[in-house]
Amino acid sequence: MVVRRYAAEALVRIGQPSVEPLIAALKDEDVVVRRAAAEALGKIGGELAIEPLVAVLKDEDVDVRRSATEALGKIGDGRVVEPLIVALGGQNVRQAAAAAFTTKESQKREYEIILEREPDNQIALQGLLKVQMEMQDFQGASTTLEKLIALNPEETAYQAMYQSIKRHLNSPVEDSKANLKH
Repeated sequence: MVVRRYAAEALVRIGQPSVEPLIAALKDEDVVVRRAAAEALGKIGGELAIEPLVAVLKDEDVDVRRSATEALGKIGDGRVVEPLIVALGGQNVRQAAAAAFTTKESQKREYEIILEREPDNQIALQGLLKVQMEMQDFQGASTTLEKLIALNPEETAYQAMYQSIKRHLNSPVEDSKANLKH
């Protein structure tokens, strides 16, 4: 198992000639090997990998499906959009499919699209919050946290994060930054 996983990682360094052995590894009996192969294919890219990775979106293991989803997002070919949208319907891969889009802005937009259809989708709200925090969009994060708190009033972590962000937004440093922008 460990040897095959390291072999998949070594194939990434080889690059394009290693795509076919990695595609074969997507069918390995070992979950770790399948996941490593999907991750490696995402790093290498290439058209040959698209169809086999789409097939792996139906793998029995959620981590393998998530790795395939992320790999397809890294490849970034237009043909992967439809399979990723279908994957959005799966409860366990919804967050991973949204995260497969390569830029923070497109990740943010994907979560917003999901939330337009399902405003109370907590996985999408959590994903949006994560992206907003990574983008340092504290105003947006504050709004997202308000929605999460309304859905989970007993969750003290959301409340603590919300209070922290509010303090940050009301700090003298943030006020002076806002004045500089105007």
